Amino acid sequence: MPPPHIRRIEAAADAARAARSLLRLWDAVEVYTEICKAEGVCPDENLDMSALPRFGGNSPGWVTDRGVDAILSWDRTHVLCSMEDGLPHRLIARAAQAA
Repeated sequence: MPPPHIRRIEAAADAARAARSLLRLWDAVEVYTEICKAEGVCPDENLDMSALPRFGGNSPGWVTDRGVDAILSWDRTHVLCSMEDGLPHRLIARAAQAA
């Protein structure tokens, strides 16, 4: 059986992959990232951020200058982004990008 810290990381990664809405995914990704930081583990080692669930709407085609590193997931109204410089993940309203 893996050590307790590895089980916590794996459980948090599983919660992100099983999220049923963008808001729950955002919460799960934040928890997962914090656990990885606390354990000194790179978040990319246990969770493929490019393969997170999507929740409807068209794939966002815009690129922003708001410090966005990557678009991780989306629904019809919001986009979940990873931020440059280690900032927390952020939900950005699609309407904000259309303006």
